[in-house]
Amino acid sequence: MSLSYGAFQTAAHEFLIPALDARIEGFEGLTSGRVFPYGAVSYLGKEITVGEVFARLVDSGRKIDSVDQTIKLLEAYFEKLHEYRIGNVLTVERCATAPCGFDLKKVANAPPQARKKLP
Repeated sequence: MSLSYGAFQTAAHEFLIPALDARIEGFEGLTSGRVFPYGAVSYLGKEITVGEVFARLVDSGRKIDSVDQTIKLLEAYFEKLHEYRIGNVLTVERCATAPCGFDLKKVANAPPQARKKLP
């Protein structure tokens, strides 16, 4: 899910994947295609598969250069997500030594919450 973190502010909430373009660091919104520097691990209430995410990516109309490479990227992403907890704020770092070409890095334990003032 995209979020507001630090100086970065957004109201969008959508499923994020690492940007498909290796020149871009950050996440890409599955619906909008927008690039987000941060994302938060969220509980969606059901298990989501690589196949479902790939199908949503295809349905979005975005050009996919290599189906095999994109599926491998998504599989690596799902595998890496298991290392983090719900609420962790993550960013994507491109890494030439990683087999999938990227790594996830935790930048905070949870997104900042606006505190409500009591009367």
